Amino acid sequence: MRYIHSLFSFSMIIWCVISFGCNNGAVPDQPGPLFDTVEAAKQAGDFFMDICNDNQWPDDADSFLDYAQSLEEVATVELKDDETCVIQYQSGVLHYFNCNLKGEADDDNETEADIAAARVTPYGFPEVTERSTPPATVAVYPGGSGSAVISSSSQQVIDALEYAGYIVPDTPESPTVEWFKNWDDNHNGVIYLNGHGGSGSLPAAEDPSDNSSLSGRSFNYIYTTTEIDGAAYEDSEYAEDINAHLIEFGSGEHGNTLVLTPLFFDRYLDGGLPNSIIYLDTCFSLDTGVDVSLADTFINNGAEIVFGWNNRVLRRRGSQTAALFFDRLCGYSQVEADDLTPPSRPFTALQVYEHLEEEGRTRQSRANLSYQRRTTTGDEDTAARPIITGGYYQWAAEAVAGVQDPSIVLTGYFGPNQGQVRLNNQPLSQIVLWQSDQIVAMLSDDSTAGDIVVRVNDNLDSNAMRLTSFSGSADWTIQRTGQYSGTISAEFEGRVLLQLMRSEIDGEATTAQGLFSNSLFAAERGSLNWEISGEWTDEFGDYHEVEAQGSGPVVPQSITYTGTPGMSCLIEFVLDPDVSEATYELLLAAIVTGTETITTSEGATTQQPWVGVYGTTDMTTQSLPANWVIPAGSATCEDCQTFQWSEIRPDTAPIPPTDDDAYHARTR
Repeated sequence: MRYIHSLFSFSMIIWCVISFGCNNGAVPDQPGPLFDTVEAAKQAGDFFMDICNDNQWPDDADSFLDYAQSLEEVATVELKDDETCVIQYQSGVLHYFNCNLKGEADDDNETEADIAAARVTPYGFPEVTERSTPPATVAVYPGGSGSAVISSSSQQVIDALEYAGYIVPDTPESPTVEWFKNWDDNHNGVIYLNGHGGSGSLPAAEDPSDNSSLSGRSFNYIYTTTEIDGAAYEDSEYAEDINAHLIEFGSGEHGNTLVLTPLFFDRYLDGGLPNSIIYLDTCFSLDTGVDVSLADTFINNGAEIVFGWNNRVLRRRGSQTAALFFDRLCGYSQVEADDLTPPSRPFTALQVYEHLEEEGRTRQSRANLSYQRRTTTGDEDTAARPIITGGYYQWAAEAVAGVQDPSIVLTGYFGPNQGQVRLNNQPLSQIVLWQSDQIVAMLSDDSTAGDIVVRVNDNLDSNAMRLTSFSGSADWTIQRTGQYSGTISAEFEGRVLLQLMRSEIDGEATTAQGLFSNSLFAAERGSLNWEISGEWTDEFGDYHEVEAQGSGPVVPQSITYTGTPGMSCLIEFVLDPDVSEATYELLLAAIVTGTETITTSEGATTQQPWVGVYGTTDMTTQSLPANWVIPAGSATCEDCQTFQWSEIRPDTAPIPPTDDDAYHARTR
């Protein structure tokens, strides 16, 4: 008899954080026990990651246990025999830690810690406090060379923002002085400005009482469409701002056109750009050679990131780059390919910029597109929408704290403020963990499949990740020569989180950051039937008779110890960036029970439990077909004459690629 405990070492998923909520009902909006749990979980997680990074686990496990137990929100801490640590918080949430050290040594004979990609700590998404829907604005200066291209590209920017869930004016507004004054009131989400800009300097003040911060200094500025008679400006409503150098006059043929200096925005924004993404598609808008920068001013007023050109740029070319930028930022997927299905996921602003830079689209003949962030250290990032980069599904854990519901764990970019997790457009009632880069949510049943979406700010939705159901069957013909024979049959189904990604939009696999480079399917339910019998005399003259027959359900994690009948199907999807190289590994096993009657040669009779365990002992790597159907196949196992399974099919097959480079297939 072969026991297969080791085959199921990943029935407890291998890395932190897996959380199960024991509270019933929705998480309250107001801070409470779960809010405190999230803070404590983050502290424990950071401490644990430091230990793993330094390769001190499990040697330094005691220090982690002491630290975790010192946290006020922690109820119990337990170190398992497999070196997994389990924390239970006062709120009932469980937190699993397993460093999962690799067995291979590097050049220095040191073991590497197989931990997740570094977490991001984003500030949040562009948001407002008085509206449920964040506004965005697109302003385009009228006329000029290449106006048709500029208009078309700007409309694509508008379409992308509306697709992402922003309120955008139906037509681009004319960027007058008054319009710029209202940025903090009306346009503090995402701002795209397509127009004119420049850089210049003011002479040092001759009047010692002139305390202008621009005197004797260079700065960059933005043109408006407001014109006044420069010779008579003292009689205009802008005289005070002009005298204070908040507003200056343009040059040459634009000598009567008003331009706005950084001082203008300091005066009128009043911190009114919280977490905004600003894209200035104008000349010299991000000229790093000036003393007083527009980008600095916007960031000081709350903007998260500012994009702009460092020199003169052709508006039509700049507009085309902007259209691509927002297309990918919002996950619209319409600029270069109108028939991409499903739509691409959105990306963070820096991921989009880096991809465009690789394509050479951030460099024009005289200018480069660059950016400035609120901070230049750490992993802070920003995005227009939530982003799911990966995730995994945890089947119902009936043995853990009495929790019956399955859960999902999502990694990506979600912002610090809790929103919703929606399955088939219905919100899940129980979110047990919400962090900027990770969410754990409970599912109300163990059968529903469909699209998982994260929603923030009431209407900004992430890309969808599909919770996919698979189903199949397996049959064993049992034959232990000279002893017993029989059959085992099983039908099963279960779920796994999967997502398709495309090479053109997603770029290299490193853009998909998350806890895992694979997705694990496990059979959740089904039925198992067996009938095995036989009789023989052993070498000592003892007579044996085996009778094993019955039926039982297929439940997850059923084969965690011998003595309990059950069946397991595990499929590990290794989703390579090139779908033609994606692979899977399949493990099938069954455990059945019965009674063995032994009569000795002296005539004494005893009965004892009989357990038979049959299945694959190694997970063999196979190529994954484009339709994600695991082909029917067969294998051998100890005591099996034949061992075969039917096709294991998804409930909804992903759309197969139209060409070799059309899709990525990867979850992280």
